[in-house]
Amino acid sequence: MARLTPFPKCLPVREFSINQKLELYNTMILTILKYGAGTVQLNDQQYHKIELIHLKALRDILRTRSTTINDAVLSETRMLPIKAMFEKEKLQLFGNLFSLDKKRLVRKLFLSSKIVKIDLNEILSNYSLESSWKKYINGKMTPLQWKSLVNETIDKIELVRIKDSLSKTIKCPELAEINLRILTNEQCYDNHQSSRVPNYMDLSNNVAEFIFKLKAGSLPLEVETQRYLNVPRENRICKICNTGQVEDIFHFCFVCPSLKEERDDLMSLFERADEMSHLDLYRSLFCSSTNFHNSSLTLHELWKKRNILLFTKSPGIDTHSARSSRLHPID
Repeated sequence: MARLTPFPKCLPVREFSINQKLELYNTMILTILKYGAGTVQLNDQQYHKIELIHLKALRDILRTRSTTINDAVLSETRMLPIKAMFEKEKLQLFGNLFSLDKKRLVRKLFLSSKIVKIDLNEILSNYSLESSWKKYINGKMTPLQWKSLVNETIDKIELVRIKDSLSKTIKCPELAEINLRILTNEQCYDNHQSSRVPNYMDLSNNVAEFIFKLKAGSLPLEVETQRYLNVPRENRICKICNTGQVEDIFHFCFVCPSLKEERDDLMSLFERADEMSHLDLYRSLFCSSTNFHNSSLTLHELWKKRNILLFTKSPGIDTHSARSSRLHPID
């Protein structure tokens, strides 16, 4: 693990975008974590320990708190869970071994290992690849086709799992569909990005981190910070306006009268904004390829204005008090 220590030094460098930090992580850290993944035999506890390292590094890159749900972190960074990565490596290794000449010693050792066969059968069953494996070992599929099928199948199954998880989340249910549209690559990618991360990852660090927290439901609005103080949801009132409404993401972005001036600048970027539904407004913010850069910057200005007003009305208030709270959320 000593080779992992230089990487955290890259995280505070603000000149690196989040996208660049993710590329460094893929190159410097993930290759170490996955070393020997095709042959190693791990139990669930060992997978969990490696997963904690994986998620901690991604959270550090995004500069988000530990309360951000794991699937939100994985979906926005386009990462698989560690166990899925390892199983993908194993299936690809098994395919490479079976493509070797039958006289090769390594192939014979592989076929004679009962533990390897049990592991193989379990993974094939998890991803419903038994029939495809039979086709492959019978010569009806090339090694390249097998590798492509493994990648596609595991990615698809993980997408379905994350889709189900995001649709049930209590932190940002109104953004679940938006996150799913991004995951399925429908609108929210720049064509030049080979890493396939969302286009906001190339913005300045402050703006990119803000957009992630906004989408993941981890932005320290009252609806989030008061959750860890066991305040009922209906009492998490916006402190910078007199509407008496809960300060959730929609209130912050589209309702709060104290932010009207900045919001008018935001709405001017979209045609017929007054006629849009809540979901259409979110889509315009996060899935508009033409206005995404400007809307992200304007949203960040909205956030800065909100924090200035909050501090002015409540001097000395700790807007991140939920981080130090040891109470469990009640939502």
